[in-house]
Amino acid sequence: MHPGGLNSLTLPATSGPFLSTIPLVSARLQAIGSLMPDGTIIENFYEKHPEYKEFKKNPDWLKHPVALYPRSRANMRLATQKGTFTLHGTDTLPIDDVLSKCSKTESLLKIRIDPSSVCTIADELRSTGVSSRSVFPDLTGLSAELCGTVYMR
Repeated sequence: MHPGGLNSLTLPATSGPFLSTIPLVSARLQAIGSLMPDGTIIENFYEKHPEYKEFKKNPDWLKHPVALYPRSRANMRLATQKGTFTLHGTDTLPIDDVLSKCSKTESLLKIRIDPSSVCTIADELRSTGVSSRSVFPDLTGLSAELCGTVYMR
């Protein structure tokens, strides 16, 4: 996924992932659990978080998923994976459908892996040092590595 393509749905001049500390992402993270069934945000959200009142004027700020780079190192999984993550919006469509609706399909590449190749790919990843524990450095990853299984979420 090209994070800039996804984020340009929310802010057209965007070229990459948002930092998790910017107000747009912080407000979305704070809004989790504050959404009504129709995708609007509960009114008292802005009373609890007056720093985000500017977003009240534009309810579409919650609509599309955004790609973000987490600045926090508090979560060991996020810090270890060193990737860009998505924070989904109120639109319930899958990301590939959202991107195809707005002609941003070039921002997403889907790779299909033949199920018969999974073991071979897992062995190749292990030979390069990628394991369940290196991707998920917690008890779940350690357990999967000790049991010889591939932990997939």
